Amino acid sequence: MFIAIDAHHHYIRADQANKKAHYYCPGCREKVVLKNGDVKRNHFAHLIDTQCHSFTENESFEHLVGKLAIAASLKSMARFY
Repeated sequence: MFIAIDAHHHYIRADQANKKAHYYCPGCREKVVLKNGDVKRNHFAHLIDTQCHSFTENESFEHLVGKLAIAASLKSMARFY
């Protein structure tokens, strides 16, 4: 998965994540780890023995980033209404 939740309950992209921080699956809220090697794009993975059936990302990284940008923009505009 390309997006997880940090300890402050904020969505964080894998390409912006810190390897030392703690992250959680947006669907099942179980702990996930950041995978940031040289072969694959940075992503989060569930720990072994985790049974998550509620969260999948069938969208590209770019699509997910776009959705986060739209949500952040709408949230900032809500202050003016």
